[in-house]
Amino acid sequence: MRLMGKTLSIDFDASHYPNQVKENSGSASIGKGNRIESNMSIAIGSTNFLDTATTACAAIGGHNTLSATHALAFGYDNVISCGGGLTIGRYLYSGGSSTNYVIGQGISAQNPLGNNADFCLLVGFNSTKPTLFVG
Repeated sequence: MRLMGKTLSIDFDASHYPNQVKENSGSASIGKGNRIESNMSIAIGSTNFLDTATTACAAIGGHNTLSATHALAFGYDNVISCGGGLTIGRYLYSGGSSTNYVIGQGISAQNPLGNNADFCLLVGFNSTKPTLFVG
């Protein structure tokens, strides 16, 4: 466990996959290999990446990439690039210019279930196309 100013990092495998957390950012990381370059954010799990464009975000799971403010990713291999985006599942993409939600599972990291429409919900499983669209 490392407490660096206003930053917290709890590493589970620091010798091989240390967490990297921006100092004095108010961010926290628990797990291994998480990288947080933003303020007031949290990553729990492994190899989540929250870039400098994010603020007040959370990634829980593994291999999630967030590059927008107020984004929440739960699961694995999800990408969020719109502010207020939410993903719950695996191989999901939340894009567009503002708030949208994606729940389910895409086919692979290269073929995610994606949502580029604003202010809507998309649900689908093992597909790149939604089963349910609300918006």
